[in-house]
This record gives sequence, structure tokens and C-alpha cells, in this order.
Amino acid sequence: MTNKEILKKVIYKATENGFKMGGRFHYFVETSENYIANKVYYNLIFSHSFAEAFWKEPKFFLRPWKWHLQQMVLEKNPLKYLEKYI
Repeated sequence: MTNKEILKKVIYKATENGFKMGGRFHYFVETSENYIANKVYYNLIFSHSFAEAFWKEPKFFLRPWKWHLQQMVLEKNPLKYLEKYI
């Protein structure tokens, strides 16, 4: 799967789980090639609100989505890490 396809599916999953992108969602998806080339999507995929929605898990004292964010930081291509969960 290409990075663009992964990004679209990741955004879709997060919005289905309650992430609010507002009107920016359609614009972001349509222009995602620019976002991928410039890695602007990092601001999105590493945000806590996005991670909470993407890994929609019950809220515990320890939040598993934080662990996933730590793992993504270690990856050369964090979209490939996210691909495992879509």
C-alpha cells in the first residue's frame, strides 16, 4: 500500500472513531500528496487527539495510545507502523 493510501485509511479510521477534522478532512485527503512529500502529516498523526481516536481504547490510568506514539517515533516511516492497525 502506498503512503497516500495508508494516510487516507488512517484518517478515515480516526474520524470514524470520533476524531474531528471538520471541513479540513476532505481538503487534507485530496491534497495528501503534498502533505506526504513534505511530511506535514506528522503534525496530524503524532497529535494526542488523533492517536486517542485512532487507537480507540478505553481510558485507563495508563493510556496505550501513548505507547503507540512512542513506537511510531522509532520508525523510519511511521505510516507503515500505522498500516498494521488499519
